Amino acid sequence: MPSRFRPFLWLPLVLILVSVQTGLASTVCEQVIETALFASETACYGLGRNQACYGNHLLEAEPQPGFNNFNFDDIGDVIDITGLESLRLSAMDLDAGLWGVALMRLQANIPHQLVTRNVTLVLFGDVEVENRVPAPHLAAVRPRTDANVNIRRYPERDAYVIGTLDQTQIALADGRMEDSSWYHVQLLESGRRGWVAASTVDVIGSADDLNVVSIQSAEFGPMQALYMETGDNATNCEGVPENGVLIQTPDGVATVDLWINEVKIRLGSTAFVQANAGDRMTIKMIEGSSQVEALGVDQFSLAGTQLEVPMNESLQPAAPPSLPQAYDANTVQSIPVTVLERPIEVAPPLPQEQVDALNRVNLADMETPQPPAPTNTPTVAPTATSIPTNTPLPPTPTNTATRVPPTATNTPLPTATRTSTPVPPTATRTNTPVPTATRTNTPLPPTATNTPLPPTATPVPPTATNTPLPPPTATNTPVPPPTATNTPLPPPTATNTPVPPPTATDTPLPPPSVTTVPLGVTSTPLPPTATNSGQQAPGTTPTPVPPTPTIAEMSPPTVPPIPDPETATPTETA
Repeated sequence: MPSRFRPFLWLPLVLILVSVQTGLASTVCEQVIETALFASETACYGLGRNQACYGNHLLEAEPQPGFNNFNFDDIGDVIDITGLESLRLSAMDLDAGLWGVALMRLQANIPHQLVTRNVTLVLFGDVEVENRVPAPHLAAVRPRTDANVNIRRYPERDAYVIGTLDQTQIALADGRMEDSSWYHVQLLESGRRGWVAASTVDVIGSADDLNVVSIQSAEFGPMQALYMETGDNATNCEGVPENGVLIQTPDGVATVDLWINEVKIRLGSTAFVQANAGDRMTIKMIEGSSQVEALGVDQFSLAGTQLEVPMNESLQPAAPPSLPQAYDANTVQSIPVTVLERPIEVAPPLPQEQVDALNRVNLADMETPQPPAPTNTPTVAPTATSIPTNTPLPPTPTNTATRVPPTATNTPLPTATRTSTPVPPTATRTNTPVPTATRTNTPLPPTATNTPLPPTATPVPPTATNTPLPPPTATNTPVPPPTATNTPLPPPTATNTPVPPPTATDTPLPPPSVTTVPLGVTSTPLPPTATNSGQQAPGTTPTPVPPTPTIAEMSPPTVPPIPDPETATPTETA
């Protein structure tokens, strides 16, 4: 065989060796990953609030200043993240069998009472995080006087009061304003946090050692604000998860706020976050939804989408977040979701039509809302309801009496409505005359007419109508039945009185009755010879009218005595 053909004999063998090595590498990668995840799940089981666990080699941790007793060197080590300043994980190293994994449980802004519900962070691969919440220096505070001290939401005198600190309580101060005028405190019993004026409390210890905090940073829990950076994803293995941080919120908590690289992420589900200095930070939503805000612009994203925030060399936002787009399924298929506290399924990429609908919402929210144009809608004034006091009644029962008979006062109301509504306890009922009625039950002024009160003197409700009494046999009153006539009432029947008993008469009930007397006119008994235009009930006997005349139609033998008009209080029927 010519020598020039011999090199080609080795080519298949080389390809075979490469395939074998690739297969072996993939197998080794899978074994390293499985071993790392199993070790993390086993060693970090039962991790508590605000704690970090060493899941798999190799991790490098740095403590906060002042934390000397710090041990975080081997799998299963657990530390309080309050004392953690930075943490770096190793990338995949097949030769050494290394792939760094760490777990964290954060309280963030979850209420203090929900001690078993925490944010889960799973860090894996080439990742470095830096805690931006300094370790607090604590001091006890108590009221300076016997008076309770208000704990306010903000360090302002008119801020909302979220609680009080009485003279028997002590709170923990974990921060102060730069001028030491306000202290940020936490109640021991409830865990609620707020601000107290420095002039109202005494500090047990030194207030100068407290950290200077702002209104926003004072509310941060440990590691709730952080910087993070991920390395390149170059590897010879297939199926290795990309370097990053997996973040999951607990059940029963709507959203959790995190500040990552000075980008506010309001998370209500599970997200995969990566960041590179001088490039971008990518937030992939593998479950639920999120709201991402940077440089005053926020965007909403849903499961199956990702959005990006440009980063400068200092890992700070260089531009607002982009509109969300569907992510590549290959970049999330190997994410180790089995280590999360609650199991989930990674969402597939969101269909483009749903992405477009989502972005229409985002774009609409970015537009400045315009106030509604003023309208010249006329205001409808309330329509005055006329009181039917001048509605003429049928002409038949018109009794123009100039004198009231002693036994019955058949007072016709040509143009007035009969108000049969019971009045308050201070008065029984009155039949208010209308402007045209000529009442003669009282000596008239020189004009010989009993001028009635104007219509406005009778506050008749709008619903008052010319409704007579229910008894169909009632006579000499404007009763609704068409057979009503101006005839005397039968003795035993009900008269024009709104009293329920069958023997009730239109007679004032005790307490003292009220009569409608025109202003300025006194009540004087009438001569017994007065008649009602010749209209008198048969069989009735004229009876002198007591000092206070009434307009009631009385049954002949059962007329009760009428009180003295001086003790009666004039009242207008409502």
